[in-house]
Amino acid sequence: MKISFERSGGVTGVRLEMTIESQSLSPTDRHELERLVETSGLRSAAASPSAAAPDRFQYRVTAELGRTTVELRVSEPDVPKAVRPLLDWLTERARIRN
Repeated sequence: MKISFERSGGVTGVRLEMTIESQSLSPTDRHELERLVETSGLRSAAASPSAAAPDRFQYRVTAELGRTTVELRVSEPDVPKAVRPLLDWLTERARIRN
C-alpha cells in the first residue's frame, strides 16, 4: 500500500505533505495504517469531493490499494467521521517527517 497525503490551508497556510509505503513501516505501524484505511471507508468516501472552506484545512489522500487507486479531497468541515482517525494518523506522521 502506498499513500500520498497533503494537508493545506488553515489560518497559517502551512502545508504538510508526505508519501508513505506500508512496507517501509514497522509491523506495528503497518498494521495500524492498514486498519485505519480499512475502517475509514476510504473507497466510498473518495467519491465526493467538497468545496474549499476559508481558513480551514484541505486534505488530499491518494491511496494505491493493490490494483486500485482512490483519491479523497475534502475540506475540514466535511471530513467523514470514519476518515478522521486516518487523517489524524497521517497528519502526525507528516509533522514528524517535516
